Order: sequence, then C-alpha cells, then structure tokens
Amino acid sequence: MNPEITEYIEKIDQPWQIEVCNRLRQIILQTVPEVEELKLYSRPHYKKGGDYLCVFNVAKKWVNVMLFNAQALDNPKAFGTLSPNGDRVTAKIEESQDFNYELFATLLQQAAQVR
Repeated sequence: MNPEITEYIEKIDQPWQIEVCNRLRQIILQTVPEVEELKLYSRPHYKKGGDYLCVFNVAKKWVNVMLFNAQALDNPKAFGTLSPNGDRVTAKIEESQDFNYELFATLLQQAAQVR
C-alpha cells in the first residue's frame, strides 16, 4: 500500500467519502493484487503492466471512480458514463447512494485481464 494514498484518504473531510475511498481501494488491491498504486495529478491511480487501470478522487459532494479500457468490459454502461471515445467509464458516487461495489470489482477484474 502506498502511504501517499493513505494520506490522500486521511485528508478527506467527509467521513462517508473516506469510507467509500477506503472500500474502493480495498477492492482494487484485493481484485488485482499485482496492481501498482500511485499518486498522480493529486489523485490515486492504479496501473497494471504500466497501463492505467483505474483512478478515483473526491469532489465536493461525490466520489468519482473511473475504469480504463472500457471497450473490453461487459456492459460498461451499467457502471456509469462512457467517455466520448469509449475508452473510459466513470461512476459518480454520492452520499447515501447504493453503489454496486460487486459490479465495480467484476469490471475491474475484466479490465485487468486485458492489461
């Protein structure tokens, strides 16, 4: 675990956002044990084999989580919003929202298999 990511999460003001970020991080590290955890552009980024796998960050009222290589995922639209070129999919997690962490783990695993 990268201490810079631990520090990033610890500095978040909203307890619910800390909980979401810790849960995302735990899923990422468990689902893809060989993932590289980096702090780039002031955000937690995750790479596998030198290629971006996912990133998350906090905003004022939500947490964003983005998966790369969305074109290789089964039904990425069920997860969130596709980028215009279809290579990324982003979900916005708001307070008290029922977020599908199981779907996130499944899609993350799919994305990791093509890396």
